[in-house]
Amino acid sequence: MKYNSVIFDLDGTLIDTFDLHYRFWEMAIKKAGKELSKSQFIENYGKSHDDLVRDVIPNIDENEINNISDYEKKLIIENKEQIKLFPEVKEVMKYLENNNIKCCIASSNPSIVSKKILEKTGIIDYFKVISGAEEVTRGKPHPDLVVLTLKKANIQASNSLMVGDTAHDILAGKAAGLETVLIFRSEEQKEALESKPDFIISNLKELASLID
Repeated sequence: MKYNSVIFDLDGTLIDTFDLHYRFWEMAIKKAGKELSKSQFIENYGKSHDDLVRDVIPNIDENEINNISDYEKKLIIENKEQIKLFPEVKEVMKYLENNNIKCCIASSNPSIVSKKILEKTGIIDYFKVISGAEEVTRGKPHPDLVVLTLKKANIQASNSLMVGDTAHDILAGKAAGLETVLIFRSEEQKEALESKPDFIISNLKELASLID
């Protein structure tokens, strides 16, 4: 097999949280007296919490960034029971495990949030490494989070795939030297096509043919 490792994004890739995150980000930013349009959210979805706030509210104070970010994280953790896996995920993870493919998470969520979500959805044991935005200075689309994940898992970029649902995931993977896979489920993701992923799939089950 050409690939022996897969680095996954989490939100929108393994878990169906787009609408949930939009609702909670709307609430968090409204609490700060600002508005968040859906187009703004789509443009910044996949960035770290702090980067999203900075780009949506220019010239904002760092303390206020932390307050808004922390409130959105709090809402997600408090409502984690609403988070669902995409239907094919458990089958795909079992397939990858059975074929000795090392799997990791590189998410723009803080790692504690990702871990709580993965525990709740029952798939945390499939992942050797779970990396979060708080571990790097620069979030996606910079490669830092992916490079860190490679190092923590002791895997090589040349033998790994980066799988995500946004341009930020694809650009981060490319910059780190990985071949990239865009999971394209919705027309709301059409701007992600401009990042020119190596592969485009509509269902994670298609990973099996790429790995074989």
